[in-house]
Order: sequence, then C-alpha cells, then structure tokens
Amino acid sequence: MSGPSEGPSRSGRPSRRLPRRLRTAASLLRRLAPRVAAVEDELDALPRLVAAGATCLDVGAKHGAYTLVLADAAGPEGHVVAFEPLPGPRRLLRTARRLLGGGTVETVAAAVAQEDGEGTIGLPVRRGVPVPGRAFLTSSADGLGSNAGWRHTAHATRVVTLDAWCAAADVAHVDLIKVDVEGAEQRVLAGAEHVLRRDRPTLLVELEDRHLGRFGTDARRVFDGLLARGYRAAVLAGDGWRRIGAPSRTRRNHLFWHPDGPHPALRLTG
Repeated sequence: MSGPSEGPSRSGRPSRRLPRRLRTAASLLRRLAPRVAAVEDELDALPRLVAAGATCLDVGAKHGAYTLVLADAAGPEGHVVAFEPLPGPRRLLRTARRLLGGGTVETVAAAVAQEDGEGTIGLPVRRGVPVPGRAFLTSSADGLGSNAGWRHTAHATRVVTLDAWCAAADVAHVDLIKVDVEGAEQRVLAGAEHVLRRDRPTLLVELEDRHLGRFGTDARRVFDGLLARGYRAAVLAGDGWRRIGAPSRTRRNHLFWHPDGPHPALRLTG
C-alpha cells in the first residue's frame, strides 16, 4: 500500500456472506434516503448500478454512508475503498466498519487530488460545531469561496492520486467512483487519468459552481470534459436516472457512464 490504510488482506478472501448487521445498516440508510434531507437520494439509487464483486472508490467518504451502502451492494467478493482525510469522520467510519463487520471495506487516511504530496484540509466550524461536509483542500484552493465567513481549523493531510494509489495497491480494475470533495472534483479526475482510460468506471460526481469556483473551474467545464471522453450523463429523477446534456441546476450529484464501461445500456426514465 502507498500509505496508512485499514482493510481486507489481499492474500485472503472475505466471508462468502456479508454480516447481517452490515446489510441491515445499509438497508436502513437506503430507506432513509428519500425521507431524510440529510441523507442523499442517490444513496438508494446508486447501488443498483453496483454488480456483485465490484471495486468501488468512495472519494470524500466522510462518515461512510456511501461506503457502507456500496459495500452491501458489492457483496462479499467486492472491495470498497474509502478515502477520508479528516480524523474525526474517519474514526467513526472505521468504528462502523469494525462493529458492522465490513471486512471488504478499506479506509485510507488521505485526500485525493491531481498530484501526490502533502496538503491542508480546512474544516469549517459554525456556531462552535465542526461541519465536515463542507471541508475541503484549502492548500490547493484560491480562497474560501462558498465557505467565506466561516471559521476554519487546519488539518495536515497526505494527498494521493487515484492512479498512483491504485497502482501501488495493485487494484486491477475499478468499477465505480463516487467523488464529493467540495469543489476539487476536477482535480480528483485529473489524477485518475489512467484509471478512467483503462476501466471507464461509472462515476457519481458532485458538481456545484459555488464550490468549484475556488478551484478555478465550474460545473460546465467538468461536465463537458467527461462528455469529451465519451461519457454520458444523467441525474436522479424519481426512482430512475434521466439523461441530461448540461449540468443540472437542481441536482448536485451527476451520474456519468461510458458505453465501454460497466453500464453500456443504462436504463433511463423520462
């Protein structure tokens, strides 16, 4: 491995059946998705695109809601890697992994960007309460952008690229990547050039101009860049995905799939 991580040994095989407590937790999160504003709707819909045995990368895992649901969807032969630079959310995720029996989950203490190195995560604090969902890689950003006016605490972090990490970890194939890094999404994708070209993984990417601006880009440029690679795009609409030709103004999470990737014939609604 290229750095500190916790997860399944590659020399052994996980249990043939996921623990019931993990499956129950994932099911609960999916049921909450359409009912609780703090739980994203995509959490329920995305696992339908995850085949048994899939390898999924959760970039910006935070407390691990997507990580656990993806682990359940990928099953006992799957592998889910959660990249989370902040120690608090990562500690909770690792605790959940141990308590729920998430032996197919691996956690990596690092931020993800376009170059390997060291960086600083800015953790906003509002009314004395940390807000990890708005934390971002301040060392690579031009100002606070959408977090202007909030106090931030600085946390040193290792920074990795997905290409280098996957090569060092001997990850032969990636099926799905979820990216939610508060504006640095384009930098994550730039550091995954080889993985995107080799595997054409399905992507779930948060695109919001208010966050992307502090990294010198916008939703249209990131969106068009993926379309130029041959990807197609959709957003969640009801119980299914609706194809779009431009970034959505009402949905922040955008699904991208490639005709040569895991989902060449994605079923769409609308």
